[in-house]
Amino acid sequence: MAINDLTESYLNSIIFNDEPSNMQDILPLINNPFVNRKTNDALSMLFHRFSKNTDIPLGIPVFSFFSYISAFCLFSKATMKIPKMSNKTELDTWVMLLAPGGDSKTPSNKIISDLIPLDYDGNKVISPNIAKPAGPVGMIKQLDEITDKRGFWIEDEAAQMFKGIEQTSGPMSEMRDYLLKLKEGQKIERLTGKGNIVVEGFRMTQLFINTIDSMANTLSEQSMNDGLFRRYTVAIATKDDDRPMVNFALYDLEKIVDDTLEDAFNALFSQNIFENSYTFEEGSAAVY
Repeated sequence: MAINDLTESYLNSIIFNDEPSNMQDILPLINNPFVNRKTNDALSMLFHRFSKNTDIPLGIPVFSFFSYISAFCLFSKATMKIPKMSNKTELDTWVMLLAPGGDSKTPSNKIISDLIPLDYDGNKVISPNIAKPAGPVGMIKQLDEITDKRGFWIEDEAAQMFKGIEQTSGPMSEMRDYLLKLKEGQKIERLTGKGNIVVEGFRMTQLFINTIDSMANTLSEQSMNDGLFRRYTVAIATKDDDRPMVNFALYDLEKIVDDTLEDAFNALFSQNIFENSYTFEEGSAAVY
């Protein structure tokens, strides 16, 4: 599957603000969800194999995968253009991936991370380059050191960090303002003992992973109504009643990851999409 088609599918989910809660909600994003062919695209293979070999809510691997696609587009400086709008937009998606506790959120993301191919230097072609900062100073210093102003941030158990950010008088509270400004494409700056740090034009893809209950207990009403949380696309993944846990006491990873899936990932992430611009057709505006 071409990166163009994958990008279109993901943008549909982001722009139309889908909040997948079961298999039916995410099926429109998958080309061939129920047929296991070697010629399938990487996402269809991934979806089918997680569906047949695990009880993991399918929104978890799907949106983890799409976040890597988003970062791939962002680092390649690919953009999108929405009908009736003159400006091009970076593909810097911010996804809050929520699922019940114990639903293998972290292992699912690791499987996808391990499938990302290596470049000629032996490094992953796409990998997170932002780690959880200890506070606002650490955050702005970390961003300032990324010279190409493109970031990929995956945070597991994100509720712990959000709890600190939500405390208006806490040491991490300034990070809330930084994140709000970064989402809007505004500059952030801070005066430190070594001088003034200014970060401008920085864009990032975020995938924040947590349990539904932890995040719900952490966020304030203001954040959910008009604050930081509103800047995220929320993907809520719940259990599929047709795939009970008793049928999957042990996950057979050999049936999920094999040479065929690895080849599909290699083909996908080896495409040259540098400075591509993706445009929605006019009909999509009517659907919206």
